[in-house]
Order: sequence, then structure tokens, then C-alpha cells
Amino acid sequence: MIDILVTYKEAFLSGLSITLKLCILVWVIGIVLGSILGMISAKFNNTIGLLSKITSIVISGIPIIVLLYWFYYPIQQELKIDIPAFNVAVFVFSFVNMIMVADLVSNAIKNLPLKYILSARVSGLSNKTFVTKIQIPLIFKQLIGPVLIVQISMLLNSIYASLINVNDIFRQIQRINAIVYKPIELYSTLAIFFILITVPLTLFAAHLKKKYSIINSEEL
Repeated sequence: MIDILVTYKEAFLSGLSITLKLCILVWVIGIVLGSILGMISAKFNNTIGLLSKITSIVISGIPIIVLLYWFYYPIQQELKIDIPAFNVAVFVFSFVNMIMVADLVSNAIKNLPLKYILSARVSGLSNKTFVTKIQIPLIFKQLIGPVLIVQISMLLNSIYASLINVNDIFRQIQRINAIVYKPIELYSTLAIFFILITVPLTLFAAHLKKKYSIINSEEL
């Protein structure tokens, strides 16, 4: 395994850099736009919120690989455009990430326990103070765990990008395996790579979700 890594280190590093670049873009775009959409959805629950909820339900029923193929092949053919595979992957993953994050944010805002709102009103806090000092910190603590779990799923699903010709780590390993045919060693390396990243993040997310959850059976 070490010999293969050393021999094909340039291919491994190239694939790894593309995978990390893809994930970072998807994480940033999805979290930022998802948070904005979630806040808007919570405020306009009967219009934008309803549309966002329907979109979330529809997207959750479609495998990401289907969306990737759909946007990479038929859509481009119909529109007669040629968008690089990497950009298509960023768009699809970011869109899915955005919808999932928006759903979490919207639900967190709408499900904020009434006692916090009543306490703020009784204390005479202004709406701005309540939002910045109470609502946002509480929602942030509640969401950090679930949102992190969504980002982990984006990382794991990123290997599907190789199926539309993105030269990520999975595609590079497939190419190397076609040369040396060492599937056990190569795919074990890939598994270790994902384990080293996802397991600590998953445990950390679970810890945060348990620690900062403000909606539990006692409060309800």
C-alpha cells in the first residue's frame, strides 16, 4: 500500500485536492445560502416556507447520483451548453446541501420554545436584542450538530462526482487500480481516508447535538 501511495502520489494528491475543494465549496455555499433561505422560510411560512418544504421533500426522494446525471447530460444537451463536470457537481451538491440546511434552520426557528419568547417580552427586551442575544445563539447551538452531520453526508456523497468525470480521489483510485490492479489495498486506503475524517466529525456532531439541544422532552 505504501509503495503504491509513493509511486502514484501525484495522482492521489491531485484527487484529494479536488475532493477537498469540492467539499469546501459545497459546505460554504450550502450553509450560507441554506441559513438565509431557512430564515426567510420561517418568516414567510405560508409562501416561501411551503415551497422550500415541498422542495425538501422532493429532493430527499431523489438520489444525488440521479441529479448529477440529470444536470450533466440531458439538461446541458437540451440547453446546448457545456458546463465543466466539477461546476455541475458543485451546483448539485450545494443545492441539496442548501435545501437540507434551510429545512433545519426553518424548523429550529419555528420550534423555538415559547417560554424564551415570553421571558424576553416580560423582561422588556427589544426585538433586535432578543434576536441577536437569545434567538440566534440558541438556534446556533441547536443546529451545529445536525448541520455538521449533513456536511459529513455531503463529503461521503462526493464520490459520486467521479461518475460525471470529476477527477476526485475516487476516480484517481479507479485509474490507479486499472494499472496495478490492487483493489484491496487501494479501496482500503480510500476507506481509511474517509474514516479518519468522518468518524471524529460524527462523534463530535453527536456530542454537540446532545449537549446543545434546547428542544427535549422536558421542555415540550
